Amino acid sequence: MSDVSVRQQQVQNLKTRFKDAIQKYAEVEKDNRAKNRAKMERQVRIVYPEMSYEELQGVVRQAEQEGGSALFAQAVSLLFCCFARLSTH
Repeated sequence: MSDVSVRQQQVQNLKTRFKDAIQKYAEVEKDNRAKNRAKMERQVRIVYPEMSYEELQGVVRQAEQEGGSALFAQAVSLLFCCFARLSTH
């Protein structure tokens, strides 16, 4: 094998390993997002179990856009709004 073909084979092996690593990262990231979404949904359900599915999805979607750390505060805020709405009736 010539020096050039050895280097080409090394480059090809590195490309393959790099692509595999990127694919693995994408899979792990996708799984992580799904787990975080399920966790956020559970947290909102604890604070506000009466929330409709559509409202829940909107809250979770907004939390994903803003960052999940604000989710609990957002859910508590929704809860206070609902209590205020109920107390005026």
